[in-house]
Amino acid sequence: MGNHLNFVTEGATVRWPSYTHALDYELELGFVITRPLLDAGPEDALAAIGGFVVLNDFSARDVQRAEMASGFGPQKAKHFCNAMSAAVVTPDEVLPHLGTLSAEVLINDKVVAKCSDRGARYSLGEALARASKDEPLHPGEFFATGAWPNGTALENGHWLEPGDRISLRIDRIGSLSNVIGPRPSGTRS
Repeated sequence: MGNHLNFVTEGATVRWPSYTHALDYELELGFVITRPLLDAGPEDALAAIGGFVVLNDFSARDVQRAEMASGFGPQKAKHFCNAMSAAVVTPDEVLPHLGTLSAEVLINDKVVAKCSDRGARYSLGEALARASKDEPLHPGEFFATGAWPNGTALENGHWLEPGDRISLRIDRIGSLSNVIGPRPSGTRS
């Protein structure tokens, strides 16, 4: 869950939140639906996907730990910024390749992690069908897979610093690059 008003795209500078010391990225596959869904089966849910993008679901990891322990789930840890690629790729270019997609995370043009969508616990159709259980989903709604294995600093150990250029690439989808802004004064490193 993220604030739909805090999306940026290719080349935008991401503001470092004053309340975090552990700014993280999450390489995810984002997708938008173009048909309404309610209590859909996996095949109908998959057929409702109209396009795919690269998504970076930025996270304030130190804040997220405390928020998750509170029982309320993530609040400020996830709502400050999400980034998505500017180009949308059609389903016919992606659906036949689900389960075989490769991706990489680059910081300052250096590959720091390689990822893949192989072995996902649930298919996109199953996940979207679950989201539509007893809840109407509307054309134009945006969803994401969640972070791919090894696609976060929490997993791969390559944390963001002010001035870094973070780039995410997913085969057949494209790439997304953003620059990390300075830490606000009073924020320790």
